[in-house]
Amino acid sequence: MAKNPLSSPGEDESPDDIARLDELLSAEEAFPPEQRGVGLVAFADQLREANRSPATAVRALEAALPVLKNLLLRGLSYMLLAYFNKHNRSQARQLAEEALRCFKALEGDPHKKWAECMTYQLLGDLANLEGQQEVAGRLAEKALDLAQEIDNPQGQILAQSLAHRLIAQITIDAEVACRHAELALELAQEASSPRNQILAHDLLAEGYLSLGDLDKAQHHAECELEYARSLDSRNDEYDALLVLAKISLRRRHFQSVEEQVEKARDVTRHSRDSGREGNEFLVLGLASWYQGRLSESRERLNHALRSAEASGDSMLQGNVFLILGELERRHDDYGTALRHTERALDLFKEAHDPIGQGNAHQLIGELATAERLGVERASYHINQALNFAKITGNIAGQQSALVTLSQLALQGADGHALKAARDHAQAALAMAQRTGDLLGLGNAHQVLGEILYASGTSGQSREHLEEALEQASTAGNFLGMTRAHWALSKLLNSGGNKPEALEHALAAVRNRDVMRLQLGSAASRAAFLTSSEELNEWALTLAAELEDGIAALEVAEAGRGEALAELLHRSARGESETPPRVRALLSEIEELEFETAAHSDVADPSVLVPAPTSVGNWRLHEGEQEERRRSLYQELGELTGNAFRDIFTAEPMSAHTLRRRLPPDAHTLILCALPGWWKESNFPLFRIWIPPAPAEPVVEKGELTKERIGWLEDLTNARGGIYLQGSITLSDPEHRWSVDLAKELLPAELRRQLTSVKPEGEEPEKLIIVPSGELWAMPFAALRLGEHYLIDHAVLTLLPSLRMLPSAEQRQEERNRLRREERLRAVAYLHSDVTEHLKLDSLRTAYDLQVLNNPSSLRREFHVKDGYQLAVLVAHGDDQPGLRQSLRLQDSPVERLSAAQLLDCHLPPHLVLGACWSGAQSFAFGEEPIGLPAVALTRGAKFVTAALYPVGIETTAAILKDYLGELVMGLPPAEALRKVQRNYAAGEHGESKRMPWYWAGLVTITRAP
Repeated sequence: MAKNPLSSPGEDESPDDIARLDELLSAEEAFPPEQRGVGLVAFADQLREANRSPATAVRALEAALPVLKNLLLRGLSYMLLAYFNKHNRSQARQLAEEALRCFKALEGDPHKKWAECMTYQLLGDLANLEGQQEVAGRLAEKALDLAQEIDNPQGQILAQSLAHRLIAQITIDAEVACRHAELALELAQEASSPRNQILAHDLLAEGYLSLGDLDKAQHHAECELEYARSLDSRNDEYDALLVLAKISLRRRHFQSVEEQVEKARDVTRHSRDSGREGNEFLVLGLASWYQGRLSESRERLNHALRSAEASGDSMLQGNVFLILGELERRHDDYGTALRHTERALDLFKEAHDPIGQGNAHQLIGELATAERLGVERASYHINQALNFAKITGNIAGQQSALVTLSQLALQGADGHALKAARDHAQAALAMAQRTGDLLGLGNAHQVLGEILYASGTSGQSREHLEEALEQASTAGNFLGMTRAHWALSKLLNSGGNKPEALEHALAAVRNRDVMRLQLGSAASRAAFLTSSEELNEWALTLAAELEDGIAALEVAEAGRGEALAELLHRSARGESETPPRVRALLSEIEELEFETAAHSDVADPSVLVPAPTSVGNWRLHEGEQEERRRSLYQELGELTGNAFRDIFTAEPMSAHTLRRRLPPDAHTLILCALPGWWKESNFPLFRIWIPPAPAEPVVEKGELTKERIGWLEDLTNARGGIYLQGSITLSDPEHRWSVDLAKELLPAELRRQLTSVKPEGEEPEKLIIVPSGELWAMPFAALRLGEHYLIDHAVLTLLPSLRMLPSAEQRQEERNRLRREERLRAVAYLHSDVTEHLKLDSLRTAYDLQVLNNPSSLRREFHVKDGYQLAVLVAHGDDQPGLRQSLRLQDSPVERLSAAQLLDCHLPPHLVLGACWSGAQSFAFGEEPIGLPAVALTRGAKFVTAALYPVGIETTAAILKDYLGELVMGLPPAEALRKVQRNYAAGEHGESKRMPWYWAGLVTITRAP
C-alpha cells in the first residue's frame, strides 16, 4: 500500500551538508582514522534521519569504509549505503547482505540483535519493491522476532515500530496494513523518534485515503507535514503535500488541489525529477477531469504519461493509462479506452500492484459490456476485479464489482439470472451500509430497484429507486440522480401514472444537462448527448402522449445552440471578445492556409519561389500539412462547439423564457429528428408547434420511415456526387416526396391554418422553422400543401436555436442603433467565374457599394466593426462540416474564407452567401448547428441568405440579381426571397426553371425573424 520513502538519485543536495562533509574530510590530520570514520557514519545517519542529501551521505560512507575496522560500524556503513542506493535494488541487496554478514560475525556485542533486525527489515523492503511479497513477509516476521529479543528497551521499541511499519508496507489488505501502521506510530512516539513517526504518518495517510476515510487521512498527512517541517525534510514535506492534494481531490476542493501541488513543487524546486512530475500531473489531470475540462485533462495526463515513462515507474504509468482509459470512455471512444486499460493492466502486473490490477479489470469489464464483447468476457474481468478488491480490502472496489455483476446478470431473461443479480446487489448494499458510502448506497439501491422492476415487484422497486435518488442527491451525484429519475419514470409509466412519469423524465433530462454542461468541449458534449438520446425520446414521447407542449419545448431545446447563443449575446453586450486561445488558433489556421495557397499551383513556375526543388519537398510534407490542419480545426472545434470552455457556457433556459422571445405574430415549428440507431429502424420525429400568442405549444410524435429517410438522403447528401439524385428528385413533378414530407413534418392543424390563407391577395403567415439533424438541409419552401408550395402560404425563415433570439432589451438596442445610421453601405466580393453573370448595378441605387476582388481586402473590411449593412459574397462553396466549411474566394493561389475564420470577424446585419452548400450546418445529433450561417449570426449578421445544395453559376447569379433588386425596393430578406422564389415557381423565368431544383435551395437563416 505504501511507496518507497527513500531518496532517489539526483535529488537536492543541501549546500550546508556539502560544506559540513568537506569540513569533516579536511580534518583528516586532527583525528585518528577510526574516530574520523565514526564521525562520517554518524553524519550519514543524520542525513538519513532528515531524508535529504543522499549523494552527500554516500560520499561520506565511501570515505568512512576504508578506515573502519569495527564490524558493527562497517555493517552500519553497508546498511546505510544500501538504504541510499535503494533505487538500484540489486546493488542495494548486495550491500545489505554484506551488512548482515558483518553483524552475524559480531560476538558479545549488545547491538547485534538490533543491527540484524534493521538489516532484515531493509532486505524485506527491497523484496517488497521487487514484487516478492512472500519473501518480504518472511523477512518482516524475522525482523519482528529479533526485535522482541533486543535487550535495550528503547531499541526494542524502535525496532518493533520499524518492523510493524514494514509489515504495513507489504500488507495488501488496507485495513490490516493500517492496524500495523498505527502500532508502528504508537511505538515510534514511545521511542521519541520523529523520523519514524513521519514514515508511519505517511503510511496511514495513504492507507486511510485508499479506504475512503478522508478525515483520518487528512489528520495523518498534516502530522507528517508538521514533523517534516520541524526536521527540515523537504522530501517528506513534498510527500505530505501531495497526499493533501489527493485528499482535496477526493473532496472536490479543486482550488486546494492546485495550491497544494504548487506548494509541493516549490518545496522541491531544486530537485525536480520525472517521477515527481508524473505524479503531480496525474493529480492535476484528474482535477481538470472532475471539473469537466476534458481537453485540459487530456493534456495534463499526456504530460504525466511522458514523465512516468521517463521515470520507468510501471505503477505510475499504469495509473495514467487507467485514467486515460476512463477519459476515452467519457468521449465514447470505447476501443481506445479498452487499449489504454489493457496496457494499464499489463503495467500493474509488472509493478505487482494488486489494487491497480483490480481497478483495471473493473474498467475492462465495464468496457467489454459497452462494446458488446460478450457477457462471458465482461464477467471474467469483473470477477477478477472482485477477487483483487477482496484481497486488498478495497471496499469501494468490491461494491463496484458487485453492482456491475448484478447488472450483467440482469441481462439474463430467466429467474436464475435475476436471483443472481439480486444476490450481488444485496451484497453491495450491505457493504455500502457498513461503510456509509453514499455513492455505493445509491448505486446498490438503483440496481436493486431495476432488478425488482424486471421481476414485476413494482412496490419494492419504487422504494429502492426513491432511496437511490435520495442518496444520489445527498452525494451530489448527478449521474445517479439521472438514472434514478429515468428508472422511476419508466416504473410510473408502466403503472399508468403518466403525469408523474413525465415529471421524473424532465428531472432526468435536467440532471443529464448539468453533467453535460460540466464537459469542456464540443466533442465531449455532443458525444454525451448522443449517448443519452434515448432519454430525449422517452421524455418527448411522454410529453406528446400528455399533449404537454411546454415540456416538449424544454426537452427539444436542451443542448441546442446554447454556446453559439451565449457567444452571440455576450458579444452583443460587448462583454467579451474572442478568447485568446481561439484567436491564436485562428492565426495558425490563417498562416497554414496562406502557406498551402503558396504551393497550390505547382504547374505554374511563377507561383513557386524558390526553385522547383522545393516542390518535391512540399509534396512530401503535404500530408503533414493536412494533418496539422485537421488538428488545428479539431482543437478549435473543441473550444467553440458546445462552449468556449468556461467563457461561453450558457445556463439552461426555461421554456417560458424561450417562448417570450418569439415574435408574437409568428408560427414556430421545432423539428426534432432522433436517429433510431438503438432500434435499427425508423427515425422518431417530434413536431413542436408554437402558434402565435397566446395559444399553447402543441407536440406530436411521428416517424420517418426508411423510404422517407432515403428521400432525405437524396435531397441533403452533398458528398460523393450523390446530390445528382437530389437534382432528379427535386426536378420530378410526379415524385411524392414534397407531399408526403409536408404531411410528416407539418402538424395537421398548422397545415390547415396555412392553407386557409389564399396565396394571392392575403397577407401570408410567418413561419419560423427550427430544424435538427439532416432536416437542416431540407428545402422547406418546396413542400406541397395541396396545389401550392409552402412559400405560397407563408414567409419562411430558419432559426438554429430559440436561444439565439434576442431579448426585448437587445431588440430595442438594435433598433436604436439602426435609427442612427444614415446612408447604407454594402460590400461585395465576386469570384472571377461569376463577374460576367452577376451585375450589381441595382445595389448602387440604395447603398454606397464597394466591390472587392482581393481576398485580403475582404478580410480587412470584415475586421472593421460597424462598417457595412450588407455583404454579398458569391464564390464556390465546399461540403466540409462545421468550422471547416468555407467559401473558395480565389482559385490560383487558393484563398478560402472558412466558418472558423468568421469567428474573428465583424459582419454586417445582412450577409448573402451565393455559394454551393453555404447554408449547410452540422448534421450530427447533439452537436451545435455549426456552419457558415450559424457562425455568421454570432458575429454580427442578423440574416444570412445561403444555398443548401449546388446550382449552376448562371442560375445562382440570376436568382441573386432578382433577390438583390427586391432588397433595394425595401423588402425584408425573407419576404424578398419568397417573392423571387414564387416568381420562379410560377414560370415567370420559363417552364424549365419552375422545378424546385432551381429555386428552392436558397434559404434565409436568421436570429431576428
